[in-house]
Amino acid sequence: MDRQFIPGIYNFCDRWCERCALTACCRVYADEAKLSEDQKDMSKEAFWEYLDQSLQQALDLIQQQMEEMGIDWEEPETETEKETGDPHEKLPPEEKRLYQLSQQYYKKARNWFEDRQELFQEKEESLKQQLEMGMAVMPEALRLTDALDVINWYSFFIGSKLYRALNGLNNEQILEVNPVQNDANGSAKITLIAIERSLAAWEVIRNAFPEASDELLDLFLLLGRMRQGIRGYFPKADAFIRPGFDEPEKWAHQ
Repeated sequence: MDRQFIPGIYNFCDRWCERCALTACCRVYADEAKLSEDQKDMSKEAFWEYLDQSLQQALDLIQQQMEEMGIDWEEPETETEKETGDPHEKLPPEEKRLYQLSQQYYKKARNWFEDRQELFQEKEESLKQQLEMGMAVMPEALRLTDALDVINWYSFFIGSKLYRALNGLNNEQILEVNPVQNDANGSAKITLIAIERSLAAWEVIRNAFPEASDELLDLFLLLGRMRQGIRGYFPKADAFIRPGFDEPEKWAHQ
């Protein structure tokens, strides 16, 4: 194992490399940095060759982990596992309803921004006028820009990670091996982190546009209901240790 990299750090991050202080310890970041322009271009053969190689490496790692846990890689699929269609439809009803909250949030957040373009233009003009008058508007402008970035980044990410967490509840063997340090709890934890950051960002938006407070209530409620539901399904999520992020002292001198 290369001591330069933190094993599994990329599994429970928010994939926002531009804001990550641990990219030097991430094998995925290092591998992607080495890609040629052709390997990044879906229209080129090099892209598909690299994708095929990456998938094979992932399968090899999964097989190794399953063998270590005593799970039979060659065990035949059940009829349920052979079913096709939308994978989200396979979630149990209660879990599916929780996942659907994330889809409602994503759509409402996108629609709110699309329908409020004039509001943002007015705010921009107001800040420009204040700047021309010699007022210190930069802190507010930066806070607003950062909040918008955070909301946009996590709006789809929340649903993606929530589905992974809920899907992980179906693997009882893995949950029994380690009831805390498992993929379901790890995915739930990073989802909760994304929700908390989104709530904080929406509060910045609310403060910037107090006239829109009532309109934003649904978004706050959706995020709050998701947070409550996740904590109900994953009571041990906070105890999960995310490699690198939750144990910086362990890797400080690596």
